[in-house]
Amino acid sequence: NSLPSDRLSMLHVDRGGTLWVGSFDRGLARFDGDAAGFMHFAPGSADDGALSNADVRAIFDDGSGRLWVGTADGLNLLDRSTGRFSRFVQDPADVTTLRDNYVMSLYQDRTGLLWVGTRAGGVSRWNPRSWAFGHHQPQLLLQSYAMAFADDAAGRLWVGTHGAGLLRVDPD
Repeated sequence: NSLPSDRLSMLHVDRGGTLWVGSFDRGLARFDGDAAGFMHFAPGSADDGALSNADVRAIFDDGSGRLWVGTADGLNLLDRSTGRFSRFVQDPADVTTLRDNYVMSLYQDRTGLLWVGTRAGGVSRWNPRSWAFGHHQPQLLLQSYAMAFADDAAGRLWVGTHGAGLLRVDPD
């Protein structure tokens, strides 16, 4: 069983040692290192629990072992027991949803918040205690791609952007 695409966008090894491969055009694949090769997760209907888009931009397993997949059309959470995805997408009428569906980066800070960097909507954050999204939107973030995250010893969050340089964010 071969690689899912010659246009790979992302590689991630989760805490269990599983290799996850994202592509720009064929979705997500899992490689367990055995003779079975790759298991593919292709995009499809939300009703079918499929991945939201074939363009995978971010893969991240959080502190609780949940696997998150950011695509060009939303954030996906994999239920490892069923192989089905739950989708999180923008709803302009609901401020508790993603600010933009084009997810560029994912990061979990020391407090457990999941930070979601987007292409056109700045940064959203997901709280695992409430299962709700919130937003932190300095104007500079709205005008740039949120590409990378890090938090320092003082608890400050740093956001690396394409368009606004390096920004320091107070998570509160």
